[in-house]
Amino acid sequence: MGDDFKVDKGIPLPTTTRGRSLKYRWCDLEIGDSVMFKANKATAVGRNKINTIRSSSLRYGKSHKMKFRAALVVGGIRVWRLS
Repeated sequence: MGDDFKVDKGIPLPTTTRGRSLKYRWCDLEIGDSVMFKANKATAVGRNKINTIRSSSLRYGKSHKMKFRAALVVGGIRVWRLS
């Protein structure tokens, strides 16, 4: 063995930092809970935010075997966890 191969013992593994953190904490919602996001559907930025929130909840639900329902309400969008 060369000098560049040295065995170390007792070194702990680093905490996992792979992937990105969740922007929306869907895992915090229990069945029947809902969360409201303020957005103005009359503006392009507001419509983009609405679409992002809706698709994020549906993607998270699909990968974690949960069901979410998003609906436009006065002042923005509300997302409910159904199962």
